[in-house]
Amino acid sequence: MKYADLHMHTSYSDGDYDIKEVIEMASKAGLKTIAITDHDRADHFEKIKEIGKNFDIRLIKGLEISAYDYESHKKVHIVGLFLKESTPEIDKLNTVTNKKREAYHISLLPELSKDGFDLDYDFVKTFAPNSIIYKSDIFWALKDKYPKEMEGKGFKDIFNEKTTDELAKTMGYIPVKDAIEAINKDAGLSILAHPQEYDNWDEIEKYAGFGLRAIEINHSRMKERDFERAREFAKKFDLLMSGGSDFHRLGRFELGDYGLNKDEFVKLEEAFNEKYCNS
Repeated sequence: MKYADLHMHTSYSDGDYDIKEVIEMASKAGLKTIAITDHDRADHFEKIKEIGKNFDIRLIKGLEISAYDYESHKKVHIVGLFLKESTPEIDKLNTVTNKKREAYHISLLPELSKDGFDLDYDFVKTFAPNSIIYKSDIFWALKDKYPKEMEGKGFKDIFNEKTTDELAKTMGYIPVKDAIEAINKDAGLSILAHPQEYDNWDEIEKYAGFGLRAIEINHSRMKERDFERAREFAKKFDLLMSGGSDFHRLGRFELGDYGLNKDEFVKLEEAFNEKYCNS
């Protein structure tokens, strides 16, 4: 059982459960500290704090920025933790990303209609009451309206596009250097999320040069070698070590299985405060 899960999502981005449900599940699982790191938004932390008052769990302000490396042509996700009440640099990036992302997702609806799946914006929006429309919302809308046609179909059967440089720009993905710098300027801890997910290993030295402060060393989709490799890179480039499940929905793993133990979390927070908050 882990002590802290520092990478979790709610329905305020592309998670399946609302804030209260996620906090309640995390608390029941025995977690003592969590960070809700919804994609490209940190504007709902006051709501998170208010709901969290009813639970014996510590809540850390965070987010996950959807970034892109236009040199290596790879997606890169950067988590920001220990964020202050005001995050002006991050907010600027989020505004751009969310506007472009939703516009792109809405543009998918006419394409789906060509395949006989007629969905209008208002119907899909009922699956995204707390956020912009994500592909996951379109998927669940399809499941709801076309249960027979969608029987046995998974997310990748509908959405299996390859992210190109052009698509990344259309989606509003932030250049990775800008994402790291924005989190650092807003006095947060910039973290390379799940380096194995988009094969970001070879670029870690470059990102450290951009000011990257930490790396995830524990994640639900890591394989045995990935755990060890992430720690090796942390030591090599003097990066702090974070971790979390990347929780979106139940089913693939149990809450509390991924993240940091108490000693690891205390070390992370103390090192962050000493290295980046006392200068």
